[in-house]
Amino acid sequence: MKNGLLSQIRIIESRRILPFEWESEPESARNADNGNGTLIRHPFPVVEIDKDNFLLLEDSERYRELSGAGLEHLPVQVCGRKAVRIAIQRLGLVNFGFNDLTRLSTKYADQIVIGEPGQEEPSGFIAVGFEFPYREPLPVFLRNSTRTGCPWPLEQIFRAILDIGRYVPRLDRRASGDGVFRTVTHSGTMTLPSFALEDLELAAKSDRLFPPNVIRVLADSRVFNIDFPISVLRADISIAEKELFLKDLITIREQACKTTFFEGRVYILNR
Repeated sequence: MKNGLLSQIRIIESRRILPFEWESEPESARNADNGNGTLIRHPFPVVEIDKDNFLLLEDSERYRELSGAGLEHLPVQVCGRKAVRIAIQRLGLVNFGFNDLTRLSTKYADQIVIGEPGQEEPSGFIAVGFEFPYREPLPVFLRNSTRTGCPWPLEQIFRAILDIGRYVPRLDRRASGDGVFRTVTHSGTMTLPSFALEDLELAAKSDRLFPPNVIRVLADSRVFNIDFPISVLRADISIAEKELFLKDLITIREQACKTTFFEGRVYILNR
């Protein structure tokens, strides 16, 4: 298993890495770091789309920081397609309520349709579940006839949410116990339909990107703390030489007993 994991670590051109999420912050703020750190902490998890491109599974903000700072090569972990699964998070809405959704539906009446509780989605639409205080849960139908990446009406809903508020993962309050910090008060909740890996690939290739931090792609195994020097990535040497440096780096750490391998599930509480 360990050798199989290490064989997934590669150095590839950053232009071949395609994120499926749109930017969560302005370019000026993103470039404040300017990629001037000394190390890349973890390899970027990717899945091969075709012979030219790879789908970025997470850390799109960090990827944009580094590629925007001129890094032409980046370390990645190439995950197998069968080794990843899609997790859709239930979202809590802040400052976005039923009236805001109604106004949006009126504005895009042919794209966003508020349905009745229990109603099935029409052909060519997908259903998004909404819940607001003192109202029955209701489906909202979004036109998705092209099925190319993120549906346009879904993008409009998220941009409307961000114009007046925000969205956060909906946590189970029962699991939090007696917490010290006060939780965010939600004006409603939102549950997205299921999306497949192919939908994320189409989003990345067509530039019909999904909102950030809504869809999580989970790999069944990861390599962390690669701590690859940015100076080596910037060096005027070939990718083959950079990969050779990577192999030597791993070998030295193995010989010095600086590596740890975990079987089973590992929950990292602060990446």
